Amino acid sequence: MDYKQYLKYLLIQSTYFVPFLSKKTIFVSILNKNNITGPGRFLYNLEKGLLKYKLFLERRLLSKCGSVLIISSAPPSFLNFCKKRKIRTVLRVDGFSLPFLYDNKDHVNREKRIFTPQRIKTNQEMQIGLLKSDFVIYQSYFSKTIADEYLFTRVNEYSIINNGVDTNFFKPVPKKNPGELILGIYGTLRDIDIVRTGLEAFLLYQSKNPETKIHLIGTMTREVECFVDNWVNKNQGIFGKVIITGTVHLERLPSILGELDISLHLTFGDACPNAVLENLSCSNPVICVEWGGASELICDAGISIDQPKYAYDYELVEKVAEGIKIIRENLEHYSNKARDLAVNKYSLEIMVEKYKNVLEKL
Repeated sequence: MDYKQYLKYLLIQSTYFVPFLSKKTIFVSILNKNNITGPGRFLYNLEKGLLKYKLFLERRLLSKCGSVLIISSAPPSFLNFCKKRKIRTVLRVDGFSLPFLYDNKDHVNREKRIFTPQRIKTNQEMQIGLLKSDFVIYQSYFSKTIADEYLFTRVNEYSIINNGVDTNFFKPVPKKNPGELILGIYGTLRDIDIVRTGLEAFLLYQSKNPETKIHLIGTMTREVECFVDNWVNKNQGIFGKVIITGTVHLERLPSILGELDISLHLTFGDACPNAVLENLSCSNPVICVEWGGASELICDAGISIDQPKYAYDYELVEKVAEGIKIIRENLEHYSNKARDLAVNKYSLEIMVEKYKNVLEKL
């Protein structure tokens, strides 16, 4: 590192420790936030919710506060500084890189993932955070299990707090065509295996239930986009039944999700997918795979499929199609369960209160 870079580094580090008005608690987000995506929306809403309790929130300024909430990870120097100043640290464990997913090879059906030095550094910082933080928040029991296995086993001073959803924003809307069954795949669509499995399950179910359609909602990679185009061209019999919505502005998202009847969330290993929470809030029961946090979230408002990790085979296709059939036969019951679950267990107000209690009691 040359002297210019070193001076820049010192300047950035010093901004953490600029004196500011003394407040009881400060929320500090170390990583840059993106409030467009699901996780970013939750953090943005969490900040707004904590402000209602007159908790002072700031990103880069640290003062004489009682506790600090760290999102994902922080430099060890930051943790050491807090320890010296007797500032209690709360680490919220975000996503981290699972080594077995990063073989640095090209995959035909899956996004290329390289285990870069930056990913290694992030994992190491989170590992240190798990060891040194005064309190740790995991997004799900699955998140805790995986962190225990690959990073560090935390045995005390931790809590499981799921992400929350704005149930006043994401809410049911009247169905445009009540006679149809609308399936949905919603999220950042970057793995062909996930999209293919959902489309094949739709095709299998639709062969006996022609009133069925499927929506693909979310940004697609070029590879996924090409795959979907080819798949639709090969299956001319379902022309007009596959609706590609693509990227949706936040303002339109509740109305788009509100058109669905059942959501397919077939991603293995998601810690606490906001896409699932937003669907539940819109009264959409969810079909998911068991290995991940989604199966914890849906409770009895959907179907969790027991399937070997990352086994995107025809057996999974058949299980998903069977799940669609089961939910369709009692759709109103599952839909009511989904909305009730979101309102009574995952609403933003409930989760903000849980974070507030952790920050204030330290």
